[in-house]
Amino acid sequence: MTSELQPAARAPRLHPASFGAGAFFALAGVVFLLERIGLIALSAGTLWPLLLVGLGLAVVAEEVVARVTAGRSA
Repeated sequence: MTSELQPAARAPRLHPASFGAGAFFALAGVVFLLERIGLIALSAGTLWPLLLVGLGLAVVAEEVVARVTAGRSA
């Protein structure tokens, strides 16, 4: 009976968009909780720019991760 070595199983990689969406919803939940308990005050006028900044950061982060991942496979 021979024993063959098998390559180590690789853990599945987290897709950057999944991470970004999860981080966004977690952060949004924290912000709304803080507003609900009265630590911060939110209005539509202050909220939409934060959403745009968050979306922009998510797009930039996804591009950076894609470039780093492409560099590793080359």
